[in-house]
Amino acid sequence: MSKLITIHTGDIHLTDLKPKARVDEEDWLGVQIDKLNWMKKLCEEHEVPLIIGGDVFDKTTLSFNFLNKLKSCFPDNCYCLLGNHDEVGNNTQSYDKSVWYTGHLMGLYTGIHDAEIRAFNGASFGFIPATNTEEEFLEFADKVKSADVIVMHRFIFGDDSKVFNSELYKTHCIS
Repeated sequence: MSKLITIHTGDIHLTDLKPKARVDEEDWLGVQIDKLNWMKKLCEEHEVPLIIGGDVFDKTTLSFNFLNKLKSCFPDNCYCLLGNHDEVGNNTQSYDKSVWYTGHLMGLYTGIHDAEIRAFNGASFGFIPATNTEEEFLEFADKVKSADVIVMHRFIFGDDSKVFNSELYKTHCIS
């Protein structure tokens, strides 16, 4: 069996409010903590980092009490890409005013809010956080196109925002 390089997940949408659809879970915080601890255990067993591809939280503000309860649940080697739920006012430049950034400052994970390449276990990963414009995406994509794996938060859309633009992806993400 081959060695894992990393464990990746996305859109975990941690929240202090139990969603209406989760009628069976009495302890919603406990459910979230159990899932994070499971991912942490997997990462530790396989000695690999955890990459969360954006939207680590469901909203941009949460209580410090909630964040403190999560403090021991993330693996030491955890990277969280900026997602659109991590932005304030759907503005990618507002990340430093969000709970996502507070989690980064608390050391829950390493926050990635700009395009960059990082190496894990012999493979290079290019990170493209949430972008609000095609121009911003193209700028980020050019910075990371030499990576072995590209992790991005949003699909790439062209003029019709409902259709994935595979040509834009091929042109700017595949070297």
